[in-house]
Amino acid sequence: MKLNCTNIVRKPQDENRIFGVPTIRTDIPYKVVRSVADYANYGDEPEAIDLLFPQTQTEIGITEFDFQTVRPREQIRTIFENIGYSFKIGKFNAIYNDAKKICGSSNDMVNVRSFMKAIQIFGDME
Repeated sequence: MKLNCTNIVRKPQDENRIFGVPTIRTDIPYKVVRSVADYANYGDEPEAIDLLFPQTQTEIGITEFDFQTVRPREQIRTIFENIGYSFKIGKFNAIYNDAKKICGSSNDMVNVRSFMKAIQIFGDME
């Protein structure tokens, strides 16, 4: 007789029974106004490490979604010029093309995260 570990129950009536409550509650709707007295985990809370040691961009309201959103060439250039980078047109195009490869973009758009990786790779080559 071959045993399947996922189907072992003590009583036959417990075969389809659900035991306990899931850690992240997807069966109850989100509340419009959240309260500290609401102890339900809706799955959107930050990790403990992020609460203890928040990153600089988190403190000013920039999320990971902002880093992953694909943007056109000129918007990427403007973002990086506003934070202090200055690129000659040839160097910018080379970094941007590397970012397109990293991002796997079929159109002419990349995200900030892949452009940052391309800058790091390009800097390591120089």
